[in-house]
Amino acid sequence: GSFQITTSGIMKTVVLLLFAAIGSAQELCPPTWDQWNDSCYYYSIDEVQWINALVGCGNMGGKGGASLVTIFNDDKHDQIQSDLRGAGDNGVWLALYRDPDVGKWNWLQAGKPQVPLDSSLEKYIAPGQDMNDMTKKNMYMKADGLWYLDDWEGKHWTLCQYDLVATVSRANRKSSMAQLHRSLRAD
Repeated sequence: GSFQITTSGIMKTVVLLLFAAIGSAQELCPPTWDQWNDSCYYYSIDEVQWINALVGCGNMGGKGGASLVTIFNDDKHDQIQSDLRGAGDNGVWLALYRDPDVGKWNWLQAGKPQVPLDSSLEKYIAPGQDMNDMTKKNMYMKADGLWYLDDWEGKHWTLCQYDLVATVSRANRKSSMAQLHRSLRAD
């Protein structure tokens, strides 16, 4: 009698510890990813076009897939700029996309609504960029911390991110990626 109760108690403890370990493991980034605050980041120095970087990130990491990097505040901008030290003239694609129908810049995130570019961050757009050139639908960030316009043909490094607390389903992400692909083909 008492042996079974002890074994049962041990088993419950082992199961609870196992669930706790699994829960903790989900809060950590994979070994090839870097963690900063509540997000994981993956750098690739392969130079690829924006759409290939976007799709590549979408196939990686997180519960809802990863996205190209989004920057919603100065702290995150400064962190990425610090990471790019020594990158020379290279830069990373940003998740910024200009809708050619309305000319507005939006951040694209896997499985989430688009977020308009906040005017407080426009200070990072490099001087001399022709913001009226509608052929330039994407932006990338260089080590100088400035954002530069580019078109579909440009090739830059990739910086993917995903939130550790993401709850978006893969089905929703695939649906939003399919919508994006349809709108990109319409261009």
